[in-house]
Amino acid sequence: MGDHHTAEACYKALHHKFPGSTRVKRLEGLLLEAKEEYDDALALYTDILEKEPTNLLIAKRRVTIQKARGETVAAITELIKILEIYMTDIESWNELADLYISEHSYEKAAFCLEELILANPHNYLNHQRYAEVCYSQGTVDSLNASRKHFSTALKLNPGSLRSLYGLHQTVLHLSTNPKLKGKREEKVKNEDILSWTSSQLQHKYQDIHRCSKIVEQYLKTGK
Repeated sequence: MGDHHTAEACYKALHHKFPGSTRVKRLEGLLLEAKEEYDDALALYTDILEKEPTNLLIAKRRVTIQKARGETVAAITELIKILEIYMTDIESWNELADLYISEHSYEKAAFCLEELILANPHNYLNHQRYAEVCYSQGTVDSLNASRKHFSTALKLNPGSLRSLYGLHQTVLHLSTNPKLKGKREEKVKNEDILSWTSSQLQHKYQDIHRCSKIVEQYLKTGK
């Protein structure tokens, strides 16, 4: 809401009642962030971390400030430090993957997403994101991995259109890849999947006339 005056009044009341509370200090930091006084907020968080080096919430606030400033490399470094202590923190792996993707460091992003898949193999979104990163890498091996994980995402969530489109596009690239020329087994597999994804996409949009025409054009041209 941007009501800094009321927020500051609430903070002062809490600080008066709990003068040594780390939670109240974190609220002070959030207030400083809201006013974009990032240097003061960082100084406050650094002071807290010197006394409580394993305070995860405060460490994550530092990452937030670095992201707000556009300091992606510094945010990545901070997250790596966090994960050295909290290796199973899902939120940090997710955030680190996003930052690596923004830097086009797809191999490192894939590593982060592999950790997420290991932590929760039944979450289709983890497989879907991993497949998208593999697709972006563009090698035969990464495209095969992309095909596998888009397929897994669809198995876990058959209604995921994003995974369906992803699988179709991945197989389309594999089927035209010159490095796979002459590999009959792979060719047959890709053609079968391509036929299935095409029929599924047409079925999804058959009742929406305008969309069905767009999908037909996409299936013909791949664009």
